[in-house]
Amino acid sequence: MPSIGSLDQASLGWLDSFLTTAGASYPYADIVSFHGYENGSLPENIAAQVQSFRQILKKHGLDNLQLWNTEASWGSESSAVNQNQASWLMRYHAIQAAVGVSRFVWYAYDNCDWGTLWSISPCGNTQATANTQTSPGLAYGVIETWLIGAVLARCDHYQNGLWACELKRNGNYNAWMVWSSTGANVSVPTPKAFGLTVYRDWRNNLNTLPPVLTVDLMPMLLENHDF
Repeated sequence: MPSIGSLDQASLGWLDSFLTTAGASYPYADIVSFHGYENGSLPENIAAQVQSFRQILKKHGLDNLQLWNTEASWGSESSAVNQNQASWLMRYHAIQAAVGVSRFVWYAYDNCDWGTLWSISPCGNTQATANTQTSPGLAYGVIETWLIGAVLARCDHYQNGLWACELKRNGNYNAWMVWSSTGANVSVPTPKAFGLTVYRDWRNNLNTLPPVLTVDLMPMLLENHDF
């Protein structure tokens, strides 16, 4: 089924009306897809939007199909991208994995002004250095390493803005991806129940896990052993 242009209420209302007009069950779809642009808002918002999307699909008998996000990023930029966008990218990927989006196409890898992961020449005022990987570009490779081959079991959200997503792998591997969605520092005592011993910062550097960890906007991966 062609991608719905947005998951806002107006677009979802249009989709509901379209599928109602099409009949009891839309017969031409093998997947359902959407564009998930957030236009600078919190990447975690995609969770509630996908839930609303699924409700429309279930109403029309399409909730058993794969869900693809065929185009999205944080959107446009007028200055050099930095760690804020790197954080946005990592959190957006994690939340989508948690809500069951099975495929996601980033837009755009080497666009100078939109979701820039690689700076090309010329890039005007948006990138200081041509032909270099941006901070979000580095983060893209790191979140790929963290998620591929792992099962994202669940995500918990706390009132102080802390998010914690549990990842599991074969070999008794257990990890938690944590971040602060508000950007404020959150002190997190190391949970003893999971046997966590090390953590990776957003650049994938491996460190010994302290008794209390300070969590901020940049995601970290707490692990019981190195995978």
